[in-house]
Parts: sequence; structure tokens; C-alpha cells
Amino acid sequence: MAVLAGLASCSSDPDQPPDTGGTGGTEGDVRQVPGVFLQPDAAALSPDGARFVVPCLDDLCVWDTADGSLDTTYPGSQVVAWSLDGAVIATSRIADGAASVVLLDAETGDELRSTAGHEVEDAQDATGIGIADLAFSPDGTTVASAGDDGTVRLWSVEDGEEMAVLETASATPDALAFNPDGDRLAVASPDHPVDRREQ
Repeated sequence: MAVLAGLASCSSDPDQPPDTGGTGGTEGDVRQVPGVFLQPDAAALSPDGARFVVPCLDDLCVWDTADGSLDTTYPGSQVVAWSLDGAVIATSRIADGAASVVLLDAETGDELRSTAGHEVEDAQDATGIGIADLAFSPDGTTVASAGDDGTVRLWSVEDGEEMAVLETASATPDALAFNPDGDRLAVASPDHPVDRREQ
């Protein structure tokens, strides 16, 4: 948690060295990453804690948590999730009137596959529109996406096929979480209480 909290205090001054401040380790170290505009509320930590990925401008920036160095960048959008086995990173892409889930190899950033997607009324060649959140099931076989079309969709990680479409009471579901067994999915939104769904 301390790593993610540190993203909110990133500096835009490229001459400022990284800051590894902290108070005796009770609150964790905070590391500043100079010169990069981030979307810290969409960050995802690798299961082993060695790297974290954050949407930054038109890419996904991948950092080493040990020294705070920028490891690499992958193509991506303003939403991201990391599978629990560490092998796959999910992000989104808009094209041809749909916001698709894109699955990347976590080691190389190569695209593994993409999904059909959520409908987008006013499709734009921009990131961060159409899908508000992504979540992997604990066993890594399914990825859920919360779309601006008011639906939550479940996709097969193996082949990208749509497994289910869950209609929600909200027009804008924006947060997802699987329970530890992977048989329930909580869906939250700004205009409706948490909606618990059986998978």
C-alpha cells in the first residue's frame, strides 16, 4: 500500500531526485518519480510486489518497486489490472465504436488477445473512455470489465470470448471486486449501492 500511496506525490520536476523518505518504517517509504504524469487511482501491483504498472499519458508505465526506476512502457489505457498469477496485464482500447479489453504478456508487453468490447456511443480515439474498471478472477481464467454502457462483462482470459453480460442498475458501473473463491462479483457505482452478482 505504501508504494501506491507514493504515486500521489510524484514530482513533475525532472531535476528533483527520488525521495525515499519515511518515519522509521512505520508508515512505509514514499518514493517520488520525477517527470511523469500518472493516473495513480488505476495502478496495479504485481502479485510478487516487484513491479507496479500505472497508466501514464498514452501508455502503461511499469516500475521496479525496489529502486523506483522506470522499467519499461507498454501500450495501454487509463485502466489496468494484473492477474494473480502475475502472467497477464489487462488494459483497454477504443476502436470502431467499442471499448475492448486488451490482455498483455506481463513480461514483454506483447498483446496476447483482445475482446469484442463494450459499446461506446461517441467513439473517440482516446484512452480512458468506455471501461471504468477491470478485475481478474482469483483463478485467472476470467476478467471482468465495467463499461460505460451500463454493463459488466465477463471474458475468457484463454481466448477472449465473452462469457456473460451482467446488466446493472447503474448507467456507469465503475468498480469491481471478486470474492476470494471467485464465485461472486461485487459491482459498485456512484449512483447505486453495491450490487453483488453470482458468477
